[in-house]
Amino acid sequence: MNLEKLACKLAFIYNDNIMLIITLFFISILLLHKDGNINYKNINGVIIICLLTYILEIIITISKNYFKTSRPCQDRNIISKCCPATSFDIPSGHTALGIFHGLILYYAGYKYLSIFFFLQPLFRYIGLQHTLTAITVGGVYGGIFYKIFEYLNSKINKL
Repeated sequence: MNLEKLACKLAFIYNDNIMLIITLFFISILLLHKDGNINYKNINGVIIICLLTYILEIIITISKNYFKTSRPCQDRNIISKCCPATSFDIPSGHTALGIFHGLILYYAGYKYLSIFFFLQPLFRYIGLQHTLTAITVGGVYGGIFYKIFEYLNSKINKL
């Protein structure tokens, strides 16, 4: 198996809506069952994460349709499940979601688990699904959404 195909398989975490729902469920369980106990004060944070994730998905879709840049694999005529012919490059949704969810897990104390999420941009670049520009823009989106999450979560927890 070549490096591009391996990187494609490692970026499975956001490949469809089912995987996104499973990922959100997994993050929710981790945040709600911290230290083996159910922590109900984190329920607001979980709701915010889910809402922001879907808002981020909408913004990514709008951005891709606005920029309409081709992917590196499309430029090389490598069309596959990892590189569909009808999708665009900028921004990288896997990167945006990976950085957003990775930062949440990192600051929740799951530092080693967050590494897998932080590697999503690398997987997408090596797999020829995205350019460095797309990964950078996606990373900025993910960072901005993490800061929005921090702000909203702190405001709601003060109520």
